[in-house]
Amino acid sequence: MELHEPPARQAFAAACRLLARRAHGCLELKQKLDRKGFSPEVVAATLARLCQQGYLDDLSTARRWAEHLAGQRLCGRARITSYLLHKGMDRDIIDAVHQELWQRLSEAALARQALQKRFAGAAPLGKAVTFLKSRGFSAEVIYQVVGKGLDEADGRQTVLK
Repeated sequence: MELHEPPARQAFAAACRLLARRAHGCLELKQKLDRKGFSPEVVAATLARLCQQGYLDDLSTARRWAEHLAGQRLCGRARITSYLLHKGMDRDIIDAVHQELWQRLSEAALARQALQKRFAGAAPLGKAVTFLKSRGFSAEVIYQVVGKGLDEADGRQTVLK
């Protein structure tokens, strides 16, 4: 890139390089362009151009991130919400993503899968609950998963696989 290129062109090129590496939300990309020293007007115009051309779409980006967190990392609703908020997604987008995601997936099934992946055999009740809470599963989902598999025959509470 030449030094005498207009700032709008430089900002667009910088944004395209960032988007080529991975998906970004509008707020996250704005912050990165701001840190690179582009004026607020140039950043706003660049973001508008990227949105208009279909390179920047918060809803599809949030969907991809949520799919990854649920499908690959086996995270629950709260963890996904926290991640999307951290990335600067609007609450309306997060709600829409959750509605789509949880129509197709069972949060309880994901929680069971996460437990099976984390613990080879029977998991102590306290560890299972703490683990599922850290993955963003609600108390209701944790009870669905852990409450049905309690084995108290030997005096210890464990979750059976």
